[in-house]
Amino acid sequence: LLCEIDSEELIEASPGVVLQKIKDAVLQNFGIIGLSKISTSISLKYLNPKLGIFIVRVSREHHAILHNALTFV
Repeated sequence: LLCEIDSEELIEASPGVVLQKIKDAVLQNFGIIGLSKISTSISLKYLNPKLGIFIVRVSREHHAILHNALTFV
C-alpha cells in the first residue's frame, strides 16, 4: 500500500518508528489476533520523509487489516 504521511511527528521519524506506529494501530483496533496475523508479513519497503510517502507490504490475505488500521495512525 502506498500511503501519505500527514503528521509532522511521523514525517521526521525513522522507518522503525513508522512501522511500530502501524503495529500499535493494528493492536489497538484488531487486538493481538490482528497483530499476529500481519506481523509475519508486514514490512516497510520505502519511506521518503521529504515527500511524506511510504510503501508498506503485507500479505494479500491480510491487507484489509492493514488498510483499515492505517486510517488510525
